[in-house]
Amino acid sequence: MDAPCEENVLSSTVAGICRICLKQSCRYTCPRCNIPYCTLTCYKSEGHVNCSETFYKENFLQALKETKGSSEDKKKILEILQRVEDTNEDLDSDDDSDETADSLERRLADLDLDQDADAVWERLTEKEKHEFEQVLKAGKLGDLLDAWTPWWTHHERGLIVDLPEHDVAPITPDGVEARGEQTGATPDTNPNQVPKIMERIPKLSDLLKSSRPSDLVVYNLTNVLYCYAYITRLHNGAHFELSGQATQGILDLSQVLSANRNFSSTEEAIQSAVNNITQNPAYFSSNLLAISIVQDVVHILLGQSKETPLLYTLAALSDLYRLLTTAKKTIDKDIKDDKKSGKQGTVETNTKDVDKSHEQRRTLIFQCRKKVEFFLAWTSKCGKFLGPVAAELQLIYKSRLAIEEQHSKHQAMLEKAWGGHTKPAKATSSLIQEL
Repeated sequence: MDAPCEENVLSSTVAGICRICLKQSCRYTCPRCNIPYCTLTCYKSEGHVNCSETFYKENFLQALKETKGSSEDKKKILEILQRVEDTNEDLDSDDDSDETADSLERRLADLDLDQDADAVWERLTEKEKHEFEQVLKAGKLGDLLDAWTPWWTHHERGLIVDLPEHDVAPITPDGVEARGEQTGATPDTNPNQVPKIMERIPKLSDLLKSSRPSDLVVYNLTNVLYCYAYITRLHNGAHFELSGQATQGILDLSQVLSANRNFSSTEEAIQSAVNNITQNPAYFSSNLLAISIVQDVVHILLGQSKETPLLYTLAALSDLYRLLTTAKKTIDKDIKDDKKSGKQGTVETNTKDVDKSHEQRRTLIFQCRKKVEFFLAWTSKCGKFLGPVAAELQLIYKSRLAIEEQHSKHQAMLEKAWGGHTKPAKATSSLIQEL
C-alpha cells in the first residue's frame, strides 16, 4: 500500500470531509484506497498521486493480460501510444528529445507482452503514460480490446418468442445467440462461461424462521444485480483480476449492500444506482452505458431458458459472493502484511489504526456476503416474482433510451447551430467595439 494513501485512509474517520484537501465535503470514494475525496482535482493531486498512478498502471497491465493470445489487440495498444508520440514529436521535440530518440517499437522489441507487462509500463515515456490515462478516463479502453460478451446475454430461442428481438437483444453486434445448456465454470477461468451456482444455498425458512420475507426484497435484488452487471461490464468481464477494486465499486453503487437501504419500486432501485454512477467520475462512462445495464438485468432475470428461468440470477449472485470472498481474503492478507511491517519497523504508522480500518472493511464485506446468501435463498424459493420485474425493466429501458436519443438529437441540432460543442459568446455591440 502506498504511504500517502495509507495515511489518508487512517485519518478518514472524520466523516464528510475530503481527506486530500481537508476543505470541501467529500462526494466520492477512491475505488482503490477507499479514501473520500471531493473533486477530480484532488483525485489527481500530489497527495493522491501514488494511488492514482498505480491505478492507471494496473489498468494498463490488466489490458495487456486481457489481450493474451491476440497479437492484433496488443498491436492496437502499442499503436495508440505510438500515435501520440508521432503527433507530438514536432511540438515537443525540444523538451522531450531524449524520450523520443528511440521509437516505441525499438524500446519494446525485446519484451514479451504476456510475461513482461511491468517492464512494458516502465519503458513508456511520460507522454505515452499520459495518453493511456486519457484513454482510460474517457472510457475508450474497450476500443483497443475485444469487447467482452456477458454470459447472461445468451438464451435459447424459445425464451424470447414473445418479445421483439431488437427490444431484448444484448448490447453486441451479433444479437441474441441461441445456446444449449452450459455446465459453467469459475469466472476467473473463463468469463464467458456461466459462473457455477453455489452448492450450499441456505433455505429461506432457516433464515426467516418466524417471519415472511418483505415484499421489497425483489426491488433490493434488482438494485444489487444492476450494480453487479455495471461493474462487471466496466471491468470487461475481468472483475476478479482486481477483486478489491471491483468489490469497492459494487459497494459504492449499491446502497442495499453498503447502507442497508430498502427500495419500494423497480424505478427507485435503478435510479439510486444510476445517481451513484453519474455522481462519481471513477465509474461514470456514458449515459448510454448506464441505460444499457437495465437491459442486462432483464437478461439476467429471464434466465437461460424457460426450463431454467432462475439460472442466471443464481449464477450472478454466486459470482458476486465469490468476488466478495476473494476481496475478503485480500484484506486478510493486507492485515497480516501490515502487522508484519509494523513489527519490523518498516512502516511508520499506527498499526492499530490500520487494523481498525481493515477490520471495518472486512466486517462490511462479511455483512454483504450474508445479504447475498439471503438473496440466493430468496431467489431459490420466490424466484417466480422476478418475471414481472423483468417486464417492467424492459419498459424502463425503452423509456430511458427514447429520452436519451431525443436529448442527443436536440444536442446535435444545437451544436450544429453553434458551430461547435459550446454556445458561442454574444457579440459585443458596435458602440463598444468603436470605443
